[in-house]
Amino acid sequence: KYLMGRAESAFHMKRFRQVIDMLGPLLAAPERHGFSEAEIEKARQLLNDARQKAFSGEP
Repeated sequence: KYLMGRAESAFHMKRFRQVIDMLGPLLAAPERHGFSEAEIEKARQLLNDARQKAFSGEP
């Protein structure tokens, strides 16, 4: 839950690569202990948005 807050904060500060660094390993892990399905889905959406913005050249 703390990690999600940090990732959301980084996203809003336009630190998209930082979001990718934080959430990428979490979502790549085969087991996600301590996270609900809703939290996993929110993390997946945030990671996808961050990837699009980080690699689109958007400032």
